[in-house]
Amino acid sequence: MQLTNKLGLSDCWVNAVKAFIEAYDKIGWKSATDLNAPVQQVQLRLRHDDEIVEDVSDHLWALLGSACHVVLEAGADENALTEMRFRIPILGKEISMKPDRIEPIPNTDPQEYHLKDFKITTVWTWIFDDKLEWVSKTNMYAFGLRSIGINVTKASHEMLFKDWSGRDLIEAKQRERRYPPEKVAVMPVELWTVEAAKATLEKRVSEHLAGEKPEDHELPECSEEERWHRGDTFKVIKKGAKQAYRNFSTRLEAEEFRSTISKPDLYDIKFFMGKSMRCEDYCPAKPFCHQYNTKIRPATKGK
Repeated sequence: MQLTNKLGLSDCWVNAVKAFIEAYDKIGWKSATDLNAPVQQVQLRLRHDDEIVEDVSDHLWALLGSACHVVLEAGADENALTEMRFRIPILGKEISMKPDRIEPIPNTDPQEYHLKDFKITTVWTWIFDDKLEWVSKTNMYAFGLRSIGINVTKASHEMLFKDWSGRDLIEAKQRERRYPPEKVAVMPVELWTVEAAKATLEKRVSEHLAGEKPEDHELPECSEEERWHRGDTFKVIKKGAKQAYRNFSTRLEAEEFRSTISKPDLYDIKFFMGKSMRCEDYCPAKPFCHQYNTKIRPATKGK
């Protein structure tokens, strides 16, 4: 990719980001991360790598996450397996995997293991994202580890929220909204059966194999889930207030709720168009995406 430095950051930042990008050890045909990403996005990034432009600042949180992993690796128990890269064959293709940590569960015979994944993420992700890609990748790791003789019987994600705020927590409680109660959270992950995990791996490999053939404009479109799409919202907002009192998916629901409020004339109902969060904010391949340029971007113009 072409790396810019629009903010004029010091060379140490630029060099660290370059080293972080170049250090990614691509092994095998696809990684578990690739398999869980949208086929269209993966293909466009591969095909247009030399044309994609990203800024150093776009990679700073990823750089921080990598640094955090190094610190956690240094503090791991001596019996834990950290950042272990391995490969497994699926439908004749080598899939590479690199789980964050695998810890032996005490007093188990034969030995069982706890698979852990560490995330530096946003409160938005905790509240709105169903984290299907996270769960799928973790189960792929568990399947791969079992196939090489490491019996994973437990899995979890440990999340650090980079934008957590005590003030936002208080406000969320007052408005009866979801918000992580602490700046960190542990989310248990339900492990799939061996058969279910294998079927998912084979399905994703088949889909990514099929995605190598079409031209850019014929690639399979990303689903709403893959686009991290937040649907249209009707907000009940007190006149003069910045925050919505309640959110609804239809105008009828919003109007019915407003009618139950004391002094409903003090409240407006405002419409907010849904947004494909991944497309708008997290996909560097969008300049080359037919779906984005013909359907998503035109729909958001003039919002």
